[in-house]
Amino acid sequence: MAYEKGLILIPARYNSHRLPGKALADIAGKTMIRRTYERCKLSEIHAMVVTDDKRIVNECLEHSIPVDIVTEKCLTGTDRVARCTKRNLQADWIINVQGDEPFANPDDIIKVADTMLEGNDEVVHGMSLITNPDDFWNTTIPKVIVWDGYLKYISRAPVPYPYGPNEELWERSAYQAVHVFGFLPHHLDNFMSGQIKSRYEEVEDIEVLRFMEMGVPVRMLELAGSPLHVDTPADLERAQLIAKEYDAKE
Repeated sequence: MAYEKGLILIPARYNSHRLPGKALADIAGKTMIRRTYERCKLSEIHAMVVTDDKRIVNECLEHSIPVDIVTEKCLTGTDRVARCTKRNLQADWIINVQGDEPFANPDDIIKVADTMLEGNDEVVHGMSLITNPDDFWNTTIPKVIVWDGYLKYISRAPVPYPYGPNEELWERSAYQAVHVFGFLPHHLDNFMSGQIKSRYEEVEDIEVLRFMEMGVPVRMLELAGSPLHVDTPADLERAQLIAKEYDAKE
């Protein structure tokens, strides 16, 4: 199997500050973390949840979901993935799918995996074109600045900002981050080595900025993306409707 040396890790913590307990939030009869794992498994790449909370561990064990608990203090989900990778895993490359992606697109995961198999010494990150005006102005959605295939900056602000007569230009130039990332083990070792957030990572609260500030190239792939990643109570309400649509198709 082409992907046998790769691994999907799904970081999930209980105390999310925007939506506490969201990993165990019910979405049309299944918890968010269960839905995220099931979407990842559709890629046919081995997947495992990484968490800091026994309640999430218990949910995973109840549904035969591989899980590891990392109790050390972690600054971000990627730090948690890094600790898990360093401690007990043997994988040539790791794909991080955020635990708040209950509608993660398996084709996106496969596209990232195929890029990791090329063997380049770079982080791989997904993006998709923004088509909804509300998403462009929504500060919970990171937007990316990219050229020559590489990330130049990522911000929660609406960027590139459409000034004056260029007000409508965002419709063909604004991209949002897709929360599917590819790493090599040494990227993760270096990521957590300082045990401190980098300057712009701290300001924006976007962890991929740490790689950029470390000088690691971040290759951007245009992906289909998912209809929603869940970050707020309003997102959770929207997720109920989307989940029912997805379940009806299966």
